[in-house]
Amino acid sequence: MMTRLAYFGLCAAVFVSGCGPSPASLRDRGIAEFQVGHIDDAESLLRQAVDARPAMPEALYYLGRVNYATGDLEQAIYYYQCSLDVDPSFTPARRWLAKAQQEAGRTGQLLLFIP
Repeated sequence: MMTRLAYFGLCAAVFVSGCGPSPASLRDRGIAEFQVGHIDDAESLLRQAVDARPAMPEALYYLGRVNYATGDLEQAIYYYQCSLDVDPSFTPARRWLAKAQQEAGRTGQLLLFIP
């Protein structure tokens, strides 16, 4: 018969061993939430995925897309660049990075002319 202490030790070991969702699963759920317009849920899931496994170019890219969608171009650019740092051949990140940089440049130029 298992003692109470042994039982709690076993439960703790199972919890620590990572029985929660995998980083890939979190990434995939985050992407799905983004695609249906659930930006806040997408951001939460994608952040969890990146916290668990930082070198996930798709999750970093979609964090950029989330920030672009909310108008935070600086953060979008950061995440697109992070995605490219992990995988320089990740074409969608390169394309959206250029788009965000162009948009940020236009915004900066417009601010210069406000009286």
